[in-house]
Amino acid sequence: MGRSLLDAAPMWALGVAFVLIPALGALLLGVLVRRRWPRAAQGAYKETGSHLLTQTLAIYGLVLAFVIVNQYGDYNQTRKEIQTEALNVEDLQRASQLLEPRGKAEVSQAIGVYVRRVVDEEWSAMSSGTASPRTAAAFTELYDVLGRNAPRDPGALLAYSNASAYLHSAHDARHRRVDAATDTLPSMLMAFLLLGALASVGATLLLGMRNSQLVVPMALAGLLGFTLLLSLSLDHPFTGDSGLSSVHFTQGALAPYF
Repeated sequence: MGRSLLDAAPMWALGVAFVLIPALGALLLGVLVRRRWPRAAQGAYKETGSHLLTQTLAIYGLVLAFVIVNQYGDYNQTRKEIQTEALNVEDLQRASQLLEPRGKAEVSQAIGVYVRRVVDEEWSAMSSGTASPRTAAAFTELYDVLGRNAPRDPGALLAYSNASAYLHSAHDARHRRVDAATDTLPSMLMAFLLLGALASVGATLLLGMRNSQLVVPMALAGLLGFTLLLSLSLDHPFTGDSGLSSVHFTQGALAPYF
C-alpha cells in the first residue's frame, strides 16, 4: 500500500495530503468530543491528559526518532551502493579494454546489455519492491563472459585480475541495492507508528476543546502525518518521484551504451 501511495501522486501533493487530512481529522474529532463529552471539552481531565500526552510522546517520539534515523542512514547507504556499483562496472569496462580483442568485445557487449536492463527494467521493478530476473541473468552472463576470456598472455593477467575484482565489487553492491528495494519495515513496527500517532493526538483531546485549544491536536496530527510520510518515503527509496535515480549507470564510460 505504501508504494501505491508514493506512486499515486507527486511528493508535494502527498506532503499536503499527509498534513491536511490528519489535521482536519483531528479537528473533526475534537468537535465530536466537545459535543459528546462536554466535561472533557471543558478541561475536566486536563491533568490526566497532560500526563498521558507526556508519557505517550516520550515513548513514541523515541521510537519514531530511532526508526527515521536508521531509515535515513539506510537511504544514504543505498545511494552510495548505487554509485559504487556503477563505478565498478565503469572500471570493469575500462579494465576489459586491456584484454585480447575477442574478450574486450564480448565483455563490452555484456556490460551494455546489463546496464541497459538495469535502467530500463530493473529500476521500475525495484519501484514495485522486486528485482528483475532478466537483469540478474545479464549480470550472471558478465561472469560467464569474463570467465571464458581468461587471457593466456601473462601481460594481460593483471588487467584480467582487476576486471574480476571490479566485477565482484559490483556484484556485492548490486545485492545490497536489491535488498534495499525489497526490504521494508516490519508490519508490527509500522502498526506501532500508526497507533502511536493516534494515541498522541487522542491524548491532546483531554487537555480541553475550546476553540483556541483545537489547534493543539490539529498541529500535532499534521506534524505526525508529515513525519509518517517521511518514514514511508525512506522505507521505499526507489518508489515515487523522489526515488533514487539510475543516472549513475548512464554516465562516464557507460554513457555510450545509451
